[in-house]
This record gives sequence, structure tokens and C-alpha cells, in this order.
Amino acid sequence: MDKIIAQKGRKWYVWLLFVLAVAGLTGLVMLSFFASQQKTISIAASRITITKVSFGDYQDQIPVLGQLEPVHTRLLDAVVGGLVEERFAEPGVFVQAGQPLLRLSNTSLQLDFMQRETQIVEQMNNLRNIRITLELNKRQLEDQLLQLEAELIRTERQFKIDSRLFNEKVIPAIDYENSRTQYEMLLQRRKLLQESQARENDFRNSQLHRIDAGIQMMERNLLAIRRNLEQLTIRAPISGQLTTLEAEIGQTKTAGQNLGRIDRLDSFKVRAQVDEHFLTRLKAGQHASFELNGQHYKLLVFRVLPQVSDGQFAVDLSFTDKLPAEALLRGQTLQLRIVLGEKKKTLLLPAGGFYSSSGGQYVYVVNKQNEARKRAVVLGRQNPRMIEVISGLEAGEQVITSSYDGFEQAAILRITQ
Repeated sequence: MDKIIAQKGRKWYVWLLFVLAVAGLTGLVMLSFFASQQKTISIAASRITITKVSFGDYQDQIPVLGQLEPVHTRLLDAVVGGLVEERFAEPGVFVQAGQPLLRLSNTSLQLDFMQRETQIVEQMNNLRNIRITLELNKRQLEDQLLQLEAELIRTERQFKIDSRLFNEKVIPAIDYENSRTQYEMLLQRRKLLQESQARENDFRNSQLHRIDAGIQMMERNLLAIRRNLEQLTIRAPISGQLTTLEAEIGQTKTAGQNLGRIDRLDSFKVRAQVDEHFLTRLKAGQHASFELNGQHYKLLVFRVLPQVSDGQFAVDLSFTDKLPAEALLRGQTLQLRIVLGEKKKTLLLPAGGFYSSSGGQYVYVVNKQNEARKRAVVLGRQNPRMIEVISGLEAGEQVITSSYDGFEQAAILRITQ
């Protein structure tokens, strides 16, 4: 039987070939990379933009989009629901405060008003009747007291006569005693009647106060019900332009539903959307500006709304020195520049398309031989016009600031005329 003999020394040979292959591939990659880094390309001067590095004033600014809006805006909401019966105005017209815009109808509300009005009127009549009764009781007590006073005067006069006659022994003692008893009894009756009248006055005053308060409360309730019914007519809360009116005849509107908006066009503000990255750097009092149709407008941040939505937050800006021209319309989009800090002297490089090509990692520096060599740089803050240079460049050097697309792999650019 044949025996298989293993071949010795084969494994190390395979590993040697593998290592050589990897080393060769790595060498080719490095050579290719080195060659690309040393690659020289000729490019026409007309295709590029060359600018100079210089010292200057840098001001940190951010470009944002803003929309022109009126400062004073009022929404039209349905206080009570109902069916749209009439439209008295159309969007775009100017309206005066209190002017009717819509009329709604609500049958159940009107019936409820009639029922409650009837109930309140009945209650008010009942309270007024009680008031009349209390006044009549007061008059009766006063009449009783007047009659008693008249009778007391007569009795007192007779008692004085009888007293004198009794002292002169003209009348018997029994007549004198009867006259005195009658007089004292009337005095006691007057005292009791006066006490009763005082208690009645206190009770009546208390009741009248409650009756008056109840009637006033019912009148307020009745007025509130009437006002609620009057809310079926939608009126302009302010004078201005009726920007929107979303109500067609026959539509049903619910309580609280928005029906439109009125804008006052005598003053404007700008609302801008800013990236959330700048939330901690924006605050009220910062300046901004924009240019439109050759006019320069200055703004001031007066409110920062910190709520972030879709990576952005809103700021409101007001005009500082003048209002926009009549050509500006509500909702118009504006290109703003918001200033984030004071001016600072630093090394600056004009902004250009190179930044998006290189990511701000390198630039092409032009020498006296009309060659541009790639150089690593460190760039800092930037605004729409300038970029701050941290390191890698010196004042006076020439740099290509146009886009590097198409030759970003070259190490040297030979500039031709």
C-alpha cells in the first residue's frame, strides 16, 4: 500500500509570495499618491481669481433670510359657532375698527337667548315687586307713627288739663287716673312702634341692597347673553388691511376657529430664520442690515424666539432709522446680514469658491514665477465677504480664491496667459 509523503517547506514559500505582493501594491499606491501630489497642471489666468491676503477689520456676520411682516396683526376668530350667512368685505380691502365683516347665524343660540332673557326678566320683575312691597311696608309704618303722634299730642294736651283740674279738685281721681293711663299707654306704643320701625328699616335696607345687587347681576348676565349673540356678527378689531378672510356663505364655523387676519401697514418688522448653531450668540440689541433696489436698510434685533424647529429658530428685527419703501410688500423675502460682534483687526482672505472645494484645509498660493503651489492653512471665522486666517498665510501673499474644481489633485498650477 502506497504511503502519502507530505511536502515540507511549501508553506513558507506561499507566505513569501503574499508579503511581496502586498509590498508591491503598497508601493504602487504610494507612488501614485506621490505622483498626484507632485502633479503639475497648466491653467489659464482667465479661469481663476487671484486675491491678496491683507490685514483689515473683520466683523462676524451671518447671512439669513427674513420676511417682511407688519408689527401689528390681529387674528379674526369665531367667538361663537354658526353658519355663514353674509360677507360684508373681501380680502385685500382696508377696513375700519368695528366694521362688520361677516354675519353668522345660530338658531339654538338665539332660542337659548330668548329663553334665558325671559327667565332673567321675570326674576328681575319679582325682585322689583319685592322692593315695592318693602317700600309700601315702610310707608304704612310711617303712617301708623304719624297717626300715633297725632293721637299722643291730643292725649298729652288732655292729660295736662286733667292734671290741673285734679289739682284744683275739680274732677275726681278716677278721671285723672284714666287720663294718665291713656297718655302713658300711648307713649309706650310710640316707643314700641319706633323700635319696630328701626328694625324694619335695617331689614329693608339689607334686603334692598341684596335686591339691587341681584338686579345688577342679572342685568350683567343679560348684557353678556346679548353680547354673546352680537358675536355672531364678526367685526374688525382694528383698522388695517383685511389680509385673509376664510369664510364662504353656507360654511359652518365652530367656536374658536380662525376666520382671517387684519394687518396694520403703518409699521413693519422682519422675521428671520436662523440656524440653531447661533442660538447662544444672538440676543436683543444686535444690529443687522440688508440692501434692496439700491437702498440700504438698518435693523435691530428686538426679540429672539428660542424654540427650535427643523434646526432653526426665529428672531424679530425692527427698522431703526427709516421704514422700507412702498415697494416692499408683506411676506417679501429679504437677504439679511446680522452682526454678531465688534470689528477686530486680523489677517483676512476674501471669500470665494475655493472654500467649498478645499473645505478650508488648503489654498493655492501664487509666486512670482506665475506658479500656484498647494499649501495647508488654518482658517477661522467667516462672513459673506471675508475669511479669518489663523495660520499658513502672510499679509501680501497672492491666493487663488475661485473654485478648485477640476484641479484639486494638483500640487502645482502653472498659470498661463
